[in-house]
Amino acid sequence: MRIGPRKILHEFDLVSEDGKVVGEVKTDKYKSLRTFHSTRFPRAMLDCRYLELADAEERLIVFTDQKFYEAFVKKAQGLVMKPITVLYVSLNKRRVEKRITLP
Repeated sequence: MRIGPRKILHEFDLVSEDGKVVGEVKTDKYKSLRTFHSTRFPRAMLDCRYLELADAEERLIVFTDQKFYEAFVKKAQGLVMKPITVLYVSLNKRRVEKRITLP
């Protein structure tokens, strides 16, 4: 999908057939505060930036690790400019366990 004013090419993990819903899936595990701050959080925020640039009606970022989801939601407050629905999906239960929309 081409996004933003410069129409850069980005491949989203999730795209509805009509292109109205786009999403990214984060399967990283929360291992330590250090790795969260140095690599995992910045990569998730970059995914949010790509989602913000997408001309879509709904934007999703999906986490499969609950601890990572909770740390991300806490730290991302005030950093996301366009509405993005943040989901925690339990792979064991195969369902959405938590949901919040930022900002």
